[in-house]
Amino acid sequence: MRSLNPVSPALHGIPKIYIKPSLKTCSHIFLRSDKVNPPLTPPYTGPHLVITRNDKNFIIDLNGKQSTVSIDRVKPAYKIADDTDHSDQTQSQQIIEEPTPAPPNPIKPSTTRCGRKVRFPKHLVTDYIV
Repeated sequence: MRSLNPVSPALHGIPKIYIKPSLKTCSHIFLRSDKVNPPLTPPYTGPHLVITRNDKNFIIDLNGKQSTVSIDRVKPAYKIADDTDHSDQTQSQQIIEEPTPAPPNPIKPSTTRCGRKVRFPKHLVTDYIV
């Protein structure tokens, strides 16, 4: 028993955290709101401009003021390059719709898709069903 050494405990309390690699170079971020939001409210605000970044903190421009936020509350914001001019496409793609004639009232079949015959009560056929 004297020769047995204690075994070091497993570290279950330290989870591995994934940090997106683009957070190191992005110019704008989205900031997660940790409060309870009403339904259909987006969980992230932004995009906010990144002023400086450290290993664990970001200093961002939040409504005109500098604010320090944790890296756990941010995700990178990607900008879509606006290379094409959409005004040229809308002018060249003008579609003139011709009025379509109204289809005639469909005649209700007296049989169902399964082949069963449909029989309405006679007092309802004359009053309600045309």
